Amino acid sequence: MSYPITQSFVVPSTLLQRLLWRLLVGNVVLRLCFALFGYLGDRPGILMMAGVGFIIYGGVYLLLKCHWWGWGIVLASLEWVLQVRTWVLEWGWESDFQLLLLLLSPFMLLLDFVPLRRRTGLAALPVAAYLFFFATLHNVQPVLAFDHTVLGFLNLLNLLILVGMTAWMVYCFAQNSIQEKVRAEQLSVSRAQLVANLSHELKTPIAAILTTAQSMLRYERSSDKYKQALRLCERNSRSMSQLIRRMLDLSKAGSDAWTPDLKLIDPRDLLSASIDLHTPLANDDGVDLLLVCKGEQSIETDTDLLLIMVNNLLGNAIRYTPRDKAVIIRFIPATTNRPASISVCDEGPGIRPEILPHIFDAFYQDDKIRSRKSSINSNYGLGLALTAELAERLGIKIDVDSSPGEGARFHLILPAPPLTSIPPKASQPIDN
Repeated sequence: MSYPITQSFVVPSTLLQRLLWRLLVGNVVLRLCFALFGYLGDRPGILMMAGVGFIIYGGVYLLLKCHWWGWGIVLASLEWVLQVRTWVLEWGWESDFQLLLLLLSPFMLLLDFVPLRRRTGLAALPVAAYLFFFATLHNVQPVLAFDHTVLGFLNLLNLLILVGMTAWMVYCFAQNSIQEKVRAEQLSVSRAQLVANLSHELKTPIAAILTTAQSMLRYERSSDKYKQALRLCERNSRSMSQLIRRMLDLSKAGSDAWTPDLKLIDPRDLLSASIDLHTPLANDDGVDLLLVCKGEQSIETDTDLLLIMVNNLLGNAIRYTPRDKAVIIRFIPATTNRPASISVCDEGPGIRPEILPHIFDAFYQDDKIRSRKSSINSNYGLGLALTAELAERLGIKIDVDSSPGEGARFHLILPAPPLTSIPPKASQPIDN
C-alpha cells in the first residue's frame, strides 16, 4: 500500500530540527561566499546559480516554518545537488567536491523520523545525481584551470569540510539517540505508574459495587432499596469511567503542558459524593462517617482530581480506623486571613514522627501500624503518593497532624481563588 509523501513525514525531534536549520544557514552562507567570488571574478554563471540557490532556499525556509519537514529536506537536497554541480563545472572533478554530494546519502539514512522505505529512496537520489553528473560532466573542461598546488588546497578544504560535517552529524544524532533513550525510559516509567495508579484508584469503586451487590443478594429487599443500590452501582461505574479518562489525560500530558479543568463547585456536593462512595466499605468495617461544613462557600478547582485526593484520604482513614469509631470530613471556608481547607480526621493508631516524612513516597508502607483490614484490601502505598502529585498540579498544600495513638488529620489547604457564596445547606452526619 502506498502513502502520500505528505503523510509519510512526521515531526522530527527538536535536536534534528535544530540541525536542519543550521544546515540551511550554513548552505546560505556558503552560497553567499560563492556569489561574492562570482561577482569579484566576473563569473555570471556562478552569480546566476547563486540566485537560483537563494530562491530555492527561500522556499526551504517557508517549508520549514510551516513544519513541512519532508518537503523542506527534499528541496534543500536538490539545491545542494545543483551547488555541487556548479563547483564541478568551475573546478572540475579533481577538486573532489563531489564527495560532499555523496555525504547526502548517509545523511538521508539518519533521518529516523522518515519511514525506512522513503528514507532509502531519498538516500538514492544523491547517488543517482552523482552518476548522472559523472556521465555528463566527466569530459567537460573546467572553467578555471588550477595548478597542482591550488588543487591540493581545494582537496584539503574539501576533506576538512567533509570530516567536519560528518563528525557534526554523528555527534548530533548520537545526542538525539541518547535523548530518545531517555524519553523511552520515561515513557516506560510513566506507563507503569499509570497502571499502578489506575489499579489503586479503581479498587474503591469496584469494592463499593461488589459490597452493594452482595448486600442486595443476601436478603430480600424492597424495590426502593434495589433502586437505591442500582443507582449507587451506576454512580460508581460512571466514576470509574471518568477516573480512567482523567488518568489517561494526565499520563499523556506532562506537568508543564497540562492545565487543570477549573470550575466553581459546591464542596459539600463533592464531599458527599466521596462519602456515598465509601459508605458500603465503612458499613462493613463498622466505621461511622461524619460530614461537617462550617460555612457556605464555593471553591474553584478541578472536580475530578480533588475527588481522587479526597477519596484516597477517606479510604486510608476508614482502613486504619477501628470498629465503632468515626471518620470526620470537614470543610472550612476561606476568610480574609485563611484559605479554604478540607480535612479528613480518623481515630486510628496515628503516624509515628519518624514515618511522617515518608508517607507520600510511592509504595511506602509502615508495617508496624498496618491493620489486618489494610492487608486484606491490598494497600500498595500508592494513594498518598498520587494525592501529593495531584496536589502539586492543583496548587494545593497538604498538612498532616498526627501522633501515635491519637489518629491522623490530613488537611488540604486550597489555593485562594475568587470566593462565591452559595445557598445554605445544613451540615449533617452521614447515617451509616
